[in-house]
Amino acid sequence: MRLEDINKESPFKVPEGYFDNFNSMMKNRISEDIKKKRKIKTVMFYLKRTVTIAAIFVFSLIITQPDNYTPTKISYEEYVMEYFMTELDESYLYDAYVDAGLE
Repeated sequence: MRLEDINKESPFKVPEGYFDNFNSMMKNRISEDIKKKRKIKTVMFYLKRTVTIAAIFVFSLIITQPDNYTPTKISYEEYVMEYFMTELDESYLYDAYVDAGLE
């Protein structure tokens, strides 16, 4: 096959009147793209702002937590004695003491 044998006509055809409205179609597409980009930028701006404010709020809550709880290590016997001393009344303890013969 030689170069001279190839058909020199384009197989693609442009629709009738396509370039008559080309400028207005391109202006419309460009303006639509600009509007979409502005909308995306606006949404992203408010999303970033909201996330930042939420992060600051959570961080301030974490920072301002009172630190007055300090766990202490006590033995099991001390825990049981503390439970009995706070949960049982004196009469019950006295009766248990007498029944055990520890007078």
